[in-house]
Amino acid sequence: MRRVPRVISRGRTLLARTVLAVRHRLSGAKILGYIGWVGHDNLGDEAMFLAIQSLLAPCVLVPFLGSAQERLLGMFGLSGKRFFDAFVVGGGTLVNPGFWPMVDAAERMGLPMFMFGTGVGSSGLGQPEQVPLTPWRTLASRFAAVGVRGPLSHQALRELGFQSVEVVGDPALSLAARSGGSSRGRPRLIVSLAGSLPEALESAMSRLIASFHNSGGEVVGAALGEGDEERLALQFASAGLPDLPVVTVRSDPHAYIRLVQGADCVVAGRLHAGILACCAGVPPILLAHRNKYDDFAASMGLEDCLVPVSDEGGDALRHVWARLRESNASRREDLIARALHWQNVQRDYARGILRRLSVAEADNGETRAVS
Repeated sequence: MRRVPRVISRGRTLLARTVLAVRHRLSGAKILGYIGWVGHDNLGDEAMFLAIQSLLAPCVLVPFLGSAQERLLGMFGLSGKRFFDAFVVGGGTLVNPGFWPMVDAAERMGLPMFMFGTGVGSSGLGQPEQVPLTPWRTLASRFAAVGVRGPLSHQALRELGFQSVEVVGDPALSLAARSGGSSRGRPRLIVSLAGSLPEALESAMSRLIASFHNSGGEVVGAALGEGDEERLALQFASAGLPDLPVVTVRSDPHAYIRLVQGADCVVAGRLHAGILACCAGVPPILLAHRNKYDDFAASMGLEDCLVPVSDEGGDALRHVWARLRESNASRREDLIARALHWQNVQRDYARGILRRLSVAEADNGETRAVS
């Protein structure tokens, strides 16, 4: 019975690629293979894909599906050098063993390759906290441009032998609004949670939620990925407030930004709950359970907003919350300014990629003319 859905899925992929190929031939738009975690109902990954697509327009980003599926598509001229013009390793923590085979398969096509806001380290998807990165050394000279999420990723790639590495920030920061907007008439706290929390941190979270609500504030859960609704329901029940609303936003980053705009704070159990909060000028509390939180925080000067997902997290949450309540107004302006800084950096970086692609196309044209 499982074969039928797979056949339907492959048929849809084939049709979508065919349509793109026809448009590509008619318009001359370049098709860039996108390597990243997309199509899994996770707002952060979808936000980064949409942001990079916007920055690299008029090029078209097409998710690269991996060697087996791409070989099948290649039989119809819908993959390989006949279809793609270059590859972009996108946002998210992708420099790790999990994504290495996909990047290696793309590299074998010999096309230009770029990184755009990529992170280095464990993806957390069944990987341990520390992962081997040695195979990536072989690609140190293969990327035409290397833009990473933050300074920790920058250092890690430099240690692997990558040259000319740039910090460009998380790609979703390019979605930042020009201003944070006005505060809401009623104080609002947004809570994003994914996995379970240590007992002390969960208890502190319940006390924070209950205190905010009982003082007249509005608490809203934001479900950004699989299983978030259930996790938030458990947390709200633990706080004695099982009827608090939960809003599901899986694919539209602008809808999430509208949800958080004007809020007092976002408690970010998912990293992009915090990143997109910064785009709205809302200070985040980052529940850091992997290095990607530290990497992003260092790029935005938010190290004092990190709360470790550990037994010490309860005390840390209380201290961070108290600091944010004291400096809320100044934080808003600073967050927007920093997000807009990275927005400008990414626009310049994208223009550089587009120039490189134009030069590569011109060089290929001259080569064909001589031959």
